[in-house]
Amino acid sequence: MKIITVDGRKQYLPKKWIATTVIFYVAIAACIAVIISATVRFCMGKIYGGDLFHDIGMGVGALAMVFLPLLMKKVFKWYIPNLLEFAMYFIIIMNMLGGEVLHLFNVQAFAGLRLYDKFMHTFNGVIFMFFGYSILGMMNNIPEKNRGLSPLFCALFALAFSMLIEYLWEIYEYTLDSISDVFNMQRWKDDLVSLLPNENGYWETYTRRGSAIVDTLTDMIVHLIGSLPIAVIGVLSMRKSGDDFILRTCVLSKKQVAYLERYNEEQAAEQKEVVALAEAASVSDVGDEEREDVN
Repeated sequence: MKIITVDGRKQYLPKKWIATTVIFYVAIAACIAVIISATVRFCMGKIYGGDLFHDIGMGVGALAMVFLPLLMKKVFKWYIPNLLEFAMYFIIIMNMLGGEVLHLFNVQAFAGLRLYDKFMHTFNGVIFMFFGYSILGMMNNIPEKNRGLSPLFCALFALAFSMLIEYLWEIYEYTLDSISDVFNMQRWKDDLVSLLPNENGYWETYTRRGSAIVDTLTDMIVHLIGSLPIAVIGVLSMRKSGDDFILRTCVLSKKQVAYLERYNEEQAAEQKEVVALAEAASVSDVGDEEREDVN
């Protein structure tokens, strides 16, 4: 199904990519692989119960995220651009296979930074910028209401949304690390000097520096680095073509899709009417010429 915009210039709802369908099933397989891998390693005695709970929880959570776009499209009748949906599945695969199965999140490079983890946070910044623009567009319900929106305001809104998601994720990591010592999502164990029970039976930790703070702040910094280019692109694109940027690259609500479908039908009907009038006029001209020849 292809739908043109209200100004009739471009088509924004192409058919689903075959690549998107393929990567959808690959993402499902990646999540299942994480669950199986964790179970096998636990049975072999290579991980403990806490790590098993963490890996299975990550796999199940990611599996739910894989089906989220399908839920959005089938139940809520939203439209998700092919590129954005592909990127969502791609990032799930990278997190599950690269991060959880191959354990690339734990590989440290220069200055002790985990570059794979930082790359994923940077890419997350890109993805959630488009969701920020999508929410802003859907809040206006129909494309006509997007017209006149300040490009700078839209960019700032999307940037704030993207950073909010990163902030909430860091809270999630901190919460899990606070619940139990088996978690190390904020890397607080990386610079651990000793972990010994004190006289009260509690664990005391001694670190050379606050590795959790370093991990959290670098995650937020690279997330911001990934978000800023999309903000700049959004400002430049909206100044050039208005809400075309939102319609072309972002999630559209059921009302927006219905509006564009209705407009598309009206445009098609008008085009048929114009063609019919042109054909009628052509037939009339031919008839006049034939009568002139007879005379």
